[in-house]
Amino acid sequence: MKTKNPIIENTAAFLLLAVTIFIIAFTHKTVPYMLDDLWYSTNLKTGEPLKSISDIWESQVWHYLNWGGRSMTHGILQFTFLCGEVINNVLNVVFTLLLSTVIIITATDIADVKLSITGWAFDLSIVMGMLHGLNANWMMSMYWQSGSANYLYISVFVLFFAYCYLREFSDGDVKPFSGITVWIVPLSVLAGWSNENMGPTVWLLSLFTIVYRKKKDLSVKLWMILGCVFSFLGSLACIIAPGNFKRSAEVDAGKGFLWKAFLRVYSESRGIFDFLYPAAILALILLIMYYPLLKKKVDIKTILLLVMAALSWGAMVLSPHYPDRATYGTLVFFIVVIISLVLRLIKEKEELRPWLNGALLFVYVRGMFWLCEYLAAFYHVIE
Repeated sequence: MKTKNPIIENTAAFLLLAVTIFIIAFTHKTVPYMLDDLWYSTNLKTGEPLKSISDIWESQVWHYLNWGGRSMTHGILQFTFLCGEVINNVLNVVFTLLLSTVIIITATDIADVKLSITGWAFDLSIVMGMLHGLNANWMMSMYWQSGSANYLYISVFVLFFAYCYLREFSDGDVKPFSGITVWIVPLSVLAGWSNENMGPTVWLLSLFTIVYRKKKDLSVKLWMILGCVFSFLGSLACIIAPGNFKRSAEVDAGKGFLWKAFLRVYSESRGIFDFLYPAAILALILLIMYYPLLKKKVDIKTILLLVMAALSWGAMVLSPHYPDRATYGTLVFFIVVIISLVLRLIKEKEELRPWLNGALLFVYVRGMFWLCEYLAAFYHVIE
């Protein structure tokens, strides 16, 4: 994004951002409610349309006991249905922007760089494009309303919770966020009670942070302990839900141990060699480039993000079903790694800027192409 004319540079960055938001918003407006959306828009116990918060509470109690433990994500989902379709579409765009913002905040912290306003506009566009272009199923993880709540929305809370702990690995004292001792509790419950693989992953990060700081004779703050405890309780509540065991028994019914083991390994293999492959390969290429170009070891924050990506992928071996959309949280970790490595490489080697930005723009175009292709097909521009 470096040009001799800053006016052209600024105009291009903000025009790119405006076009990106427009395409995403227009796609959300076009995609109808699908599959489970109609079911979750009712009181799950009575079958009647949702009318109040009490209906959501009643639904989630029934859901926890009979269908699954994702009470936080499905509670948020049902609340969006209570708000109506127009507000849903607005919230979907807002959370896409929020997630992209948290990704950039985390990546710039790791890379130790500060972006200009123009840089923010450009990077927001790029990240939103990457959330589509590297996505195994952008429709079901970001535009299917049930998928949006389960993956897009909740990833904002999961990543921000992780960022609160990752920043504690910086050199020197880090100024704590204002009021964190209070709001870390609801945030940790949301992050821990997110879904079966992401909740335990970020809880392990919080636990490792405490152990690491103890070994380094650094202070362990109260908010760290609270976040660790409540994210663990949230993860535990999600996993031990009676509904999870009922569904697992239905899926595994009639299958022997060896057959179940084969299917789990097959699902895990698809996760990394199919669903996550583009993001993993891009991250790997940048990691291979890192030391020869900069003569520096990869920092601990990047390593922790890669470990969390591996854990969130590996944890799905315990699930009888690993759909492509369930890789969304792992994808977010990979994107943070990719952006942070690109920022660090550009910071140290300015001559790499056009090549690295060009590569990210290619991924961005891939994501926007899919959205435009969908819109064109929907409006019969192409057949």
